[in-house]
Amino acid sequence: MGSKALVASLVSTLVAGTVLAVAAPAQAAEPPSAQAKQCALGKWTLVGTNSQSTGTNRWYKGSRTGGGGAKLTITKSKSYYNFDRSARIWELDYLKKGHKPNKAYDVYRKNIAIPSSVSGGAKGVFTTKTRAATGNGTFKSVGVVPPGPGPSGSLVQVLFKRGIDVIQVPGKVSFTCSRTKMVWKRSYTWYNPSAKLHAKEVETATWRRG
Repeated sequence: MGSKALVASLVSTLVAGTVLAVAAPAQAAEPPSAQAKQCALGKWTLVGTNSQSTGTNRWYKGSRTGGGGAKLTITKSKSYYNFDRSARIWELDYLKKGHKPNKAYDVYRKNIAIPSSVSGGAKGVFTTKTRAATGNGTFKSVGVVPPGPGPSGSLVQVLFKRGIDVIQVPGKVSFTCSRTKMVWKRSYTWYNPSAKLHAKEVETATWRRG
């Protein structure tokens, strides 16, 4: 996602955003081959996300964790998200080695629908067209250290229409899944011009079926 990801740091200027994943249910009576082909279709609940950033041109560490409870339904051509029970996503930014981090959190609510596709079976790639997303999904960012409000508004209009994805709704991500669990992972680099910081980010998300 390159530099697009840095804008999704909704509170901290140094955290890249992204997020979320894939998977789906198979019919119990079907053979293993059919189950594998359908693994990326169905209903899922987010267990949690973990995103770690490391500076590549100077010292920096950042993390984003949480978000459990978000709901995801994947069909062959569209995906549906509900964030009403989603937990906060916490952000930590260590700007200098040995110093205490800046701390903030993001809150996501309501619903979005996005055209999507899935390739593969028990392993594959989940792709969404975030610019074509619809719905009333919202986000709100709150700074804790230092305190203060951050960006907020419509996920569709403020982020997705501008080509920015978030940790729960990735533009493209690789996954592995089984009858009970899906694990998603991606990595990318980003750049923050105001901080003159280049960084590499690795994101994972774990979903349980149902």
